[in-house]
Amino acid sequence: MSDDTAKPESSESASPADIQSVYLVSYPKVTLLWPTFLLALISGVCTLFAGDLAPAVGMDGPPAAQETSSDVEGEETVDDETPAAKPVQRKGNRFAEFLGVLFLGVFGLNLVVLAFDFPRTASLTLLFLIFGVLMGALLLFRTNPDLLPAITDILQFVKPIANADFYFLFFGILCLIFICVFLSVQFDYWEVRPNELLHHHGFLSNLKRYPTRNLRVEKEITDVFEYALLGSGRLILYPEDERRAIVLDNVPAIGRKEQQITKLLGAMQVQIRTAP
Repeated sequence: MSDDTAKPESSESASPADIQSVYLVSYPKVTLLWPTFLLALISGVCTLFAGDLAPAVGMDGPPAAQETSSDVEGEETVDDETPAAKPVQRKGNRFAEFLGVLFLGVFGLNLVVLAFDFPRTASLTLLFLIFGVLMGALLLFRTNPDLLPAITDILQFVKPIANADFYFLFFGILCLIFICVFLSVQFDYWEVRPNELLHHHGFLSNLKRYPTRNLRVEKEITDVFEYALLGSGRLILYPEDERRAIVLDNVPAIGRKEQQITKLLGAMQVQIRTAP
């Protein structure tokens, strides 16, 4: 009789044990530069296949044709009859300039994310509003040069053009930094188990254990940008009999991690032994 009652209880208690452990990793904020990282690769590929990216100011007509015509006519050519050379801007340079402005805008926005915290949606909306006004004013003055000639003259000298080597080198530097970051976090991470909290740290995998009895977990979204880019936030752990709380900043997918920890600590594992 005792065997029959013990079997369903053990099966029900084992059903929620689908999560054995939850790993928590605190990444540095440099990982938030992944939009600039991807845009550098895309800009490099687009610039590589965009064609000739010579200086923006050129001369009408191919130089070879002008040289042959002057050689044929000799000294009889008159400079007044030849039309004045007009500065032109090639399509490839316009595309390169557009990529340069876009890359600098995204990179500047990423730096703002690293420098400041935006805990509320209102501050995020204000930042996007300022950024949109600046980009709109830049496009307005470029499409309507007679609106404010003084500002237009200044913008004509600003031509952020970069070749493919610049974008690929920028991409390679960030790629190397990301690889070093992912290697470094392998030696410093936390593991939550049903009965204990483990801190793996050090090159030789040093281990420190904390009991999960009465463990309190708090989640904080300190930056709206961080949550939008990586779904990351701050996770605060309060182990029992510990004076200081464990603060983990920039934990990716923090919402899913919190649900897994809640499910893991809320599942009670009971092992029933029958008497011989």
